[in-house]
Amino acid sequence: MGVYVSEKDVPSDELLRFYWIYKNFTITVTIIMVFFTIFVMVTSTTRNISKYRWYIVHSLLWSLFSDIMGYLVGPVLLFPFSCYFSVNSIIQTDLQKIVFLIVGVTAMLGKNISVMFQFEHLYVKSQSVVSVYQKWFGDVPVRIEVLARGAMLVVVFVGIEVPLIFALPNQPQQLKIYSNQDRVISYLAQKYPSMTCVSSTPNISKPMMPTFLLMNMIAIIFSAMLFHMHLSIRRNSLNVQTYRLQMMLFWSLAAQMAAMYLLIILPFIFGIAWILLGVARSPTLAVICFCFFFLHTSVNCLLVLYFIKPYRDFIKGHIPAFRRESGITRSVTPMASIMARPYPSKV
Repeated sequence: MGVYVSEKDVPSDELLRFYWIYKNFTITVTIIMVFFTIFVMVTSTTRNISKYRWYIVHSLLWSLFSDIMGYLVGPVLLFPFSCYFSVNSIIQTDLQKIVFLIVGVTAMLGKNISVMFQFEHLYVKSQSVVSVYQKWFGDVPVRIEVLARGAMLVVVFVGIEVPLIFALPNQPQQLKIYSNQDRVISYLAQKYPSMTCVSSTPNISKPMMPTFLLMNMIAIIFSAMLFHMHLSIRRNSLNVQTYRLQMMLFWSLAAQMAAMYLLIILPFIFGIAWILLGVARSPTLAVICFCFFFLHTSVNCLLVLYFIKPYRDFIKGHIPAFRRESGITRSVTPMASIMARPYPSKV
């Protein structure tokens, strides 16, 4: 038994083999789903949601980038020990370890921020025209908006990653220290040259507490904002078409946020809680959590295509199987006319 990691805590070879096959399968499905979804969105776009679609595209591209980095790294976290190794063999040198870590963090941050941008855009549009929030942010020119959001991305990236780079320990030196102290770590470092240490502190349980609280706060805040958004749409004096359009986009966003909560935030919270409680086999649980993470982007694509009616109608009208099932025999109605006519009560 090691000082920091026990043999029974290390995921079995069978689980790691499944993990490797699983992430290869999911990344293939994800790439297909993302580009198919973007194709449908670009091809079937309507004037009413022509701007919002770019928020979704932006989010999907960051999600795809994040999944690709997850696929390339294939991390196996040894929590609460402050190192991880990769099930892929492409990471060998110390420089590659740092580069893949920083790029992976960038992709993860970009994915989360892009979702926040998408959420914030719909939140603004749901507010009353006389609200302070709408007056300040409702009619910002596109160029200013793009520059502002780009600047926000840069600030977040620099603010988080620069301190991270300087905080990273010297990899050969730190691994040598840990290997001398723990025979399990020594064995893993020899078996997996990709072993990377993110801290010179062996146990990172205490530093994980703020992250645990932050993830719970994010879930609560976003749920409250969704509830307020729904109330705002219902209270606004909107015509039938605008009301149904906003409710359609609201339920699409709500479904996307639910998927993010169930497949990313909840497993993350559960994993951190597992670590904080000191329960054994945390690395095995971390692998299982990553299996949920890899599902998110594909599920997100399905939700976008289903809940946004013009995209759903486009698929029904162009794919023979859906066309036969729905009884559509005529040519597809142009998307502009779909948005022009009143929506049915359920969209």
